[in-house]
Amino acid sequence: EKTVSKSNVSVNDVVTYALVVTNDGPADASGVVVAEYLPTGLQIVDSRTSLGTFSGTSWSVGYLSVGSSARLELDVQVKRAGEFTNCAEVWDASPADKDSTPGNFAYAEREDDESCVAIWAREVTGTNEITG
Repeated sequence: EKTVSKSNVSVNDVVTYALVVTNDGPADASGVVVAEYLPTGLQIVDSRTSLGTFSGTSWSVGYLSVGSSARLELDVQVKRAGEFTNCAEVWDASPADKDSTPGNFAYAEREDDESCVAIWAREVTGTNEITG
């Protein structure tokens, strides 16, 4: 599940995206990798993980036992006005998930291994008027 700290923002604001991946079973999973689809106009300024490592657009979670979860937090700066949909998807895991296909993301939440959240950014002018 992916969440965001606030959905209505201004250009240059920093928001925090949080993503929790959970192994619902029936078996322990190894080699878990999550792809982060960050749209143009957003820039990662910091990242934190409860398990594994994050680099570029890839979160290498590693091993998740049945019933366990891991969390990724990304602090992201908004660089321009517009609507931004940020998504993530399980890219790889072993054994394979029986009810979804890792790595087949198509910008539509169709399977339980994908999650998206949107924000709306407005430009703030020097007169404290909000446009966009």
